[in-house]
Formats: sequence, C-alpha cells, structure tokens
Amino acid sequence: MADTLTKISHNLDRPKITARDPLHPGYLEFDAPLPDTSTIPLDEMNLIDPEIWRKGAYWELFKRMRDQDPLHWTEDSFAGGFWSVTRYEDVMKIDIDHKRFSSSWEHGGIVLGEPIEDFELPMFIAMDEPKHSEQRKTVQPAVAPNMLKEFEPLIRDRTKEILEQVPVGEPFDWVDTVSIELTTMMLATLFDFPFEDRRKLTRWSDVSTNRENPDICPGGEEQWRQELMECLGTFMELFQKKQQEPIRNDLMSLLAHGEKTKNMTPMELLGNVILLIVGGNDTTRNSMTASIYGLNKFPEEYAKLKQDPSLIPNMVSEVIRWQTPLAFMRRTALEDVEMHGKTIKKGDQIAMWYVSGNRDERFWEEDPNRLIIDRKQARNHLSFGFGIHRCVGNRLGELQLRILWEEIMDRFSHIEVLDEPSLTSGAFVKGYTWMPVIGHPKYADRGLVLFRLNNARQEATPAIQGDGFACNNSAVRTGQETSRLGDFFRQGWATHRGPILEPRFAPLSPRSQGNNRIHAHRFFRQFDRRGFDNAQNGVLRDHFTEPAGLRHFCAKRQHKGESSGLA
Repeated sequence: MADTLTKISHNLDRPKITARDPLHPGYLEFDAPLPDTSTIPLDEMNLIDPEIWRKGAYWELFKRMRDQDPLHWTEDSFAGGFWSVTRYEDVMKIDIDHKRFSSSWEHGGIVLGEPIEDFELPMFIAMDEPKHSEQRKTVQPAVAPNMLKEFEPLIRDRTKEILEQVPVGEPFDWVDTVSIELTTMMLATLFDFPFEDRRKLTRWSDVSTNRENPDICPGGEEQWRQELMECLGTFMELFQKKQQEPIRNDLMSLLAHGEKTKNMTPMELLGNVILLIVGGNDTTRNSMTASIYGLNKFPEEYAKLKQDPSLIPNMVSEVIRWQTPLAFMRRTALEDVEMHGKTIKKGDQIAMWYVSGNRDERFWEEDPNRLIIDRKQARNHLSFGFGIHRCVGNRLGELQLRILWEEIMDRFSHIEVLDEPSLTSGAFVKGYTWMPVIGHPKYADRGLVLFRLNNARQEATPAIQGDGFACNNSAVRTGQETSRLGDFFRQGWATHRGPILEPRFAPLSPRSQGNNRIHAHRFFRQFDRRGFDNAQNGVLRDHFTEPAGLRHFCAKRQHKGESSGLA
C-alpha cells in the first residue's frame, strides 16, 4: 500500500493553521508530536480531539477499538460522555433502529454535545417520525430521478468548463479550483440561489461546522451566530419570494410551498438550509478531492481505471467508502439497550462511526484500507447512512462524481498530487482544505512529432511546459519566415485555452507552396477524444488538414510523387 506520496516541488503555499488551545483538558497540544497511538490506554482514547483529525492520526485508534472494545465509553470530552460504535454491523443495527435510537434535535440531534442554548437548529435529519418523513418528502422531488436526468447535461457542461480553465501543466489547488467550485455551482442551482453569490454557500457551510476553529471563526461563538443569522436573513428573503411565485422543483420553492414546511419557524428554516448546504457541499467536494488523492496513493488502481473507464461508477462508490466524508452521526438512546455485554442507558449519546465501519476487516472481503476501484462490495458502504435517514441526495452526489471522472478521463492522462493535502480540523466533516496537483493532458504521453522540412527531418518531443509545449529549438521555415521550432509549436498548438486534446495543424498543400516549403497557420477546432494517435497508426495521423478540409497526412503517403512536407 502506498501510504505516502512523493513530494514534488511546487509554488503553492499550504494554508497557515492558527495556533489554538486544546478544546478540553488532556487533549493534544496544537502541533505537538503525536503519541504512539498503539500504546494509548483504551480508557484514554478520545476520538473527537480536533488535533487527531487535523493530523489524520485516528486509523490505529479505530482499529484497536474494533478489535478490543467495539462499544467504547468516553467519560470525559468537550461534548460530554458518549459511546463509540466502531464495527460495521453494529453501526448498521443502530442506524436502522430509529425507534430505540433518536436523531431528534429535542434529544441532542446528530452531532455530539448539547446545542447552544437559544440557538437550536431543528432540521428534518434531526427529527424522529412522523415529522422527519413529512419534511423529507417535501424536498425529495428536487433530487428525484427525473431531476437527475435534467441535471446531468448541466453538470457535465459546468464540469467541462471548470476543467478547461485549470492551468495545464502548472500546480494549482484542486480543492478550491475544482471541488469547491463544482459543488457550489450545483448548490446554487438546487436552491435557485443567486449564482454570482454562490461562494456564500461555501462560507456558511464551513462556518456551521467549525464554531471552535479559529481559522474559520476567529471570533468564536459570537461570529458563528452572526454569520448564521446572515445566512438566515438571506434565505428567509428567498423563501418569502418563492412563496409568492408558482412552485418549481428547486429546494427553496419546494420548502416554501410544502404543506409541512411552508409555516416553518425561522430557526427551522435555518436548520434545514444548513443541513442541505452541508449535505450537498462538504460531502461531495471532499469525495471529489479524495478520488484524486486515493488514485495517487494507489497508482495501480489509477492504471486499472485508465485501462477500463467503465469502472468509474463502481470507483465512485469505492471512493465514498474509502473517504467517508461524514465521519459519524450521533444517536440518543430512548431506552436501555444491551450490546457487547454493556448497557447503553436511556439518554446516552452514541457516535456511529461510519469512518470506522467502512474500514472494518470483519465485513470487507479485501483490505478495507486500500482503495480498490473494482471492489465487489463497494456500494455497501455506510457513508450515506441506512434506514429512514439515508442521505436524500446520495444519487446526485454519485452523479457529480461520475461525470467529473468521465470528463477527467477525456482530458488528462492523469492528475498528479504534488504534496500531502491539508485536512479539516474536527471529527464530524472529514475532508480536505488544500491539495496541490498538476494536470497532465492526455496527449503528453504520446511519442515524437516528425517533420520533413527542406528535406531535413526535424524531431521535437511534446512535453508540457506551462500551458504549452517545450520543444527543441531547431529552426523551421514557415512560409516566408524562419522561426524556432519550439515557437512554431507553441503558436500553432498551445495557445488554446485549456487542455488540447486533439491538436490540429493545417499546412497548405505543398503544391501551392513549392516542393520544399510549408506555409503553416493555426487551425483550432473542437477537439475530440482521440488525442495524439498511437504508434499503431503513425504519429499524428489524421491530425493534419488541408484548407479544404481533406485529411492528407499519413506517414508514408506521397503527394503526386512528392513529399507532402510531413513524414
């Protein structure tokens, strides 16, 4: 298993992390060396210490709990006492047993700890029956199969647009440039939110789950309240506007007209908005980043994907399992329950650790710590939850990931991760804040380009430099001008914005320019998926076009007994 990535030099600065005090006595000091997790006594394990998550130091702790203490009680934490359920089957049992284990905000909700007094956020995922199903049914039409079919071309167009704008051959931050932007675009569409203000959705998503994080909320609880109230004010205005308009299939319109939601209190509206923002933003964006990261950690799987792109749908499920973008969900016991010889008492809070269940060796047939894109059980992951609270937008998230990878495979030979990513600080949303990458265009892997110019064969190796080619500097004659071959390539092929999948160059027929002269000019058109041709068919076959549009290049072809100028 590839546990680390080779660090490659780049000019992107890792986000600075603000020093902070531990949230609770006994928690790790900021940026202190990590202890040997294999030797920490079980009763001292505290899985919600933010520093553990920021440093990705939890896998050994979860394994020890699964093996030695699958129902683990944490007596003292900043969120109070709680049970940790870490095995796949146990998580499943509790998740589907909504009669004995409550999600209701009235019992504490879905996150460990007690809500802030006078700032409780009711939301349908944090409700029990029947109110949960009543509100959930209201928003389901926004992500129903017919809507997914309608969304697909829109998602594909936006994905193409984003990928065409990334700097080819230059380092960039995948998280901000691709993952956040794509998911935020989709959120704006789902809410019918002003598109130009879509990054506000990202901000509110980050704020809602990072009250104690000084990099997100340096002003602490006061800032957290202020920004969430700004979110409420914005959405209340949109909600009221939608009530005055005919119903449509966007989330705000459905909520504004739904029998069970049109009379929501302001805090109930805010709760549902935050739920839908976090559910539609954090989870998908972190899975998008995880897919790139995971395939770089396991290059044999990336090679497998290149060999068989039909594996993309299964790979999407496997990535969501391997990443687990929401590490846990909380439940509260409504009665005493026996499990593993222990008693979960009425009122106790329980953390269902999806992230641990998705790595449980007792359930997964192949090494669960590996990303295996053709894993047979991939769709059985816990990441979407089970039972009545199963993620309402799961198919939309899968669709976004599938389209992203279909378009990546069309454009890039591979996306290369240059450094270990920066991780989120906190045990609830498990994700990434920064990850430097380089996108290598598909055509960059293809052999030599050969020219016959003035009866002399010139060779140039297509290598990526910035957004264009780096070629040797052999002189080339183009019409009446002499220029360097590298410039010739860059001018002709590399000025197109975005990755060039199908470079096409249009030399005039040798007949019109004399036997040994080529007049060349730029000829860009819509590039198809073929990229450079392979050795089987000859270099650049069919990629040279006469002005009349007739393809004339072939490695051994002669034009009326003369060299065509290309060989």
